[in-house]
Amino acid sequence: MVSEKNKYSIWVARLSFSFLGWFTIIMSHYLQIADSGSISISSGVKVLSSYRYFTMQTNLFVLIWWSLALIYFNNSTVMTRLHGPVKGAITIYISVTFIVFATVLSPIYHPTGFDAFSNIVLHYLVPVFFILDWFVTERVDYQLKSLPVWLLYPILYLGFSQVHGVLTTSYLYPFLNSKDLGLVRFFVSISILLVLFIVLCVICLGIAKIVKIEDKTF
Repeated sequence: MVSEKNKYSIWVARLSFSFLGWFTIIMSHYLQIADSGSISISSGVKVLSSYRYFTMQTNLFVLIWWSLALIYFNNSTVMTRLHGPVKGAITIYISVTFIVFATVLSPIYHPTGFDAFSNIVLHYLVPVFFILDWFVTERVDYQLKSLPVWLLYPILYLGFSQVHGVLTTSYLYPFLNSKDLGLVRFFVSISILLVLFIVLCVICLGIAKIVKIEDKTF
C-alpha cells in the first residue's frame, strides 16, 4: 500500500511532470503560431494538425489523466475510475510511444532548438515517469476482457493513418507508409506493432495481478 506521506510525494511529482508536459505542448503551439505570423485559421489548423501524431495524442492522454488525478486527489470515487483499465490503457499507449521512438525513430529524427527539448520531454521524460507512476500506484487486478478494449485505439489509429495517407500522401510515420513499403513490408510492420501492443497488454495484466497479490499479502 502507498502511505499517506508517499501519496503527497506522488502528488508533487505528478504536478511537476504534468507542468513540464503542458508547458512543452503549449510552448510548441505558441511557436507554431509565431512562425505563422499571427493567430489565424491557418495557424489554428497547424496547431490542430499536431494531434495527428500518436506521440501527441498519447502525451495528451497522460497529461489529462495527471491533471484529473491532481484535481480529484482526495475523491476516492473519481480516483477509482481513473485507475484500472483507463490507466492501464494509457500506460500501454505511452509505452509504445517511448519504445517505438527510442528504437525506430530516434536514429532518423534530429530536432534542434525547442523541438529538441520537446522531443526529450514527450518521447522520454513523460512516458518514463508515467510508467513509473503506474508501477508505484496501480493496485488493480485487470481482467482479460480489457485486452481487446485496449487494442481498439491502436487499430483505429492504424486505420486513420491509412485514410490520412490516401487523402494527403502523408502516412505520418515511415513504418505506416503502405505506399512506400509495399503490401508485404507493410504487413510485417503492422504485425510487429500489433505484437508489441499485445505483449505490453499481457505484461500489464501480469504485473498488475502479481502486484495486487503481493499487496494483499502485506
